[in-house]
Amino acid sequence: MGARVIPYAEVNGYVIYGGAPKGLNEAERLAHNSAQIEAWMAEGRQIIDIGPGDFATPSANYDLEHELIFGKNYANYVQHWIDEATEAAIAAMG
Repeated sequence: MGARVIPYAEVNGYVIYGGAPKGLNEAERLAHNSAQIEAWMAEGRQIIDIGPGDFATPSANYDLEHELIFGKNYANYVQHWIDEATEAAIAAMG
């Protein structure tokens, strides 16, 4: 996440999900991520998707986020897919 999401968010002034607290197992981390996405959707926040990074093997978190967002037909979801977190790629999205 750090190599792509954080630089993109910083350049564009977006807030990011910082992740689950340390010490949680995978199921607990997914539950924490799910609760955060649900809370943001309940608040009506815009959720920006810059893509999975590795299109061949998206993470469990990325898959979960899409299940929640598309499962609820969330209208405030936007795709700003980028292939790499290079300055040029991030600037092109700005």
